Amino acid sequence: MSERPQQPRIAPVVDPDEAQLELLAKAPALPDGTVRNIFTTLLHHPVLLQRFNALAGTFFRFSHITAYERELLIVRVAGRTGSRYEYGQHLALARDAGLSDEVIRAVLLQDGAPALSPEDQLLADVTDELLARGELGDAHWNALAQRYDTPALLEIVLTIGFYRMTADMLKTVGVQLEEQPDLELDWSAIAR
Repeated sequence: MSERPQQPRIAPVVDPDEAQLELLAKAPALPDGTVRNIFTTLLHHPVLLQRFNALAGTFFRFSHITAYERELLIVRVAGRTGSRYEYGQHLALARDAGLSDEVIRAVLLQDGAPALSPEDQLLADVTDELLARGELGDAHWNALAQRYDTPALLEIVLTIGFYRMTADMLKTVGVQLEEQPDLELDWSAIAR
């Protein structure tokens, strides 16, 4: 297994020009107004940053699944891929969406019972299968189709895929967390 970079392989843009500042003004920021490192790193490719934000924003503003379901999927992707950055960015969002720390731990540690409801466990299992196989078999697809309409089904699959892609980029490029999450975990026991 290769080691992850301890320092960014692509450093965030620290002195943005006027056009870059306009792009960053549209990016989600931390409560203190600091722009997240993911966005200042993607700023090296302005068109990519714009498209990235457009797709990510779709999951938040035009969603056919609940914020709870979305954040459960994202936290599961973070755990399965070992993306500490994604976990750190989505911990507060997951809590705001109603995930308890017990559920967050169960989703990350991949040992659902008893913290996960059958509905939550289905989403966790679907995430695992999609990440492992790149597709869903009939059992999970049919279980989802009994609960969700077509737009939601598409959104579930694309949310998992988008955050998988994002996690891979974050780890490969070495994007650093702005602040450590307050729910610390033993990552050696998480990503397998």
